[in-house]
Amino acid sequence: MNSTNGQLSSLQTPGFGERHPYWAIALTTLVLAVLLGAAGTALYLMGSQPGAAGAVQQVQPVTLVYPFFALWLAVMFFARRQWKAVSPQRLSGFKVDRWSLFLIPLLVVTINLFSQHPALPQTLTHFASLIALAGLVGFVEEGLYRGLFMKWLLPRGVVTAVLVSSVAFALTHALNLLGGQSMSATALQIVFSLLFGVVAALLRLRAGSLLPLMLWHAAFDLVSFLGTARHENLGLLALNIAVLAVYAGWLAVGNARKASPLINTRIEFS
Repeated sequence: MNSTNGQLSSLQTPGFGERHPYWAIALTTLVLAVLLGAAGTALYLMGSQPGAAGAVQQVQPVTLVYPFFALWLAVMFFARRQWKAVSPQRLSGFKVDRWSLFLIPLLVVTINLFSQHPALPQTLTHFASLIALAGLVGFVEEGLYRGLFMKWLLPRGVVTAVLVSSVAFALTHALNLLGGQSMSATALQIVFSLLFGVVAALLRLRAGSLLPLMLWHAAFDLVSFLGTARHENLGLLALNIAVLAVYAGWLAVGNARKASPLINTRIEFS
């Protein structure tokens, strides 16, 4: 009997992320940034050059680092059974009004389409690899920033969870400076990433599911990976920022009026 009680007690013990969310987020973000920076530097020193797709140089470090984070997230979500806590709403329960929330995010993908001038790869294998890479990035970044980070932060308040997770997401994209991106383009990308994170966090609260966010993120990145534009279209990037800013405001007002399936879900520690 005592053994059973001990097991139940251990299952309810909060982890480091729940007890110290700010430290956990800072350390995780720092480790991610250091690994991406080290991978990018190593690839550069080895003479890595971008291929036909304009964003290949930027995503190469991701291909080395993100599989390890994907494995860690898979263990956290499925082996430790935390998936329901971060994504309680099943897609089978989605109605038309909930799916319509993602029409504006698809508009953002469309704007990105025109700014990147994407072209299909010459081989099916290359195209499949880019789809897989986009899926990997979508799973890791949404699972990390809108999944674990928000799960750790929600007990501190919704506003805190949205803002802190979004700032961490935006700061990670400052690493693009190391890839030779201009200061102005990087500054706009940080602002865009911040708003992207806010919209994704608010959508996660409204929809109660990470899966549509992962698909949106993957679609956006796939267009970027296929891009052939040599220079960032700052005008279209600014348009993306304006669209996300307006949508973030609309979602914030709407979320304040509606109960979130995520907030109402009891979070169990494991």
